[in-house]
Amino acid sequence: QQAIRHQEEVIAKLRSFNREKSIRRAESREKMLSKMEVLEKPVELNDAMSITLEPSVTSGNDVLSVRDLAKSFDGVSQAYAMQSGREIRVMVMPDKVSDSESILLAQQLKDKIESEMTYPGQIKVSVIREYRAIETAK
Repeated sequence: QQAIRHQEEVIAKLRSFNREKSIRRAESREKMLSKMEVLEKPVELNDAMSITLEPSVTSGNDVLSVRDLAKSFDGVSQAYAMQSGREIRVMVMPDKVSDSESILLAQQLKDKIESEMTYPGQIKVSVIREYRAIETAK
């Protein structure tokens, strides 16, 4: 529609020059304009649209329950739910949990999460055992 309106304005301007060359150009544009298909403007609906999205699972409670589930094991000092509960990081006390026990703890925690909870996707379980020896030189 804009192209047609623009062509009509150009034709009117060319005819206003009142020269033979400009009139021929205007006639050429009129011929091109007559070959164009004119479309009617579609009718617009002014109906109000509303969309409501309901979450299938509320993840806030799941995050808290995963964290509490991890803290229920012996030797766990801290537990953090990361990435909206998609990952759980468990810090264990190195004097109470050995390296091999930390592997078992990760497997047991994974099994307990799978058996007691329903969740979309997957949850990554990381058990971190860290021992720091610190001395100060004077």
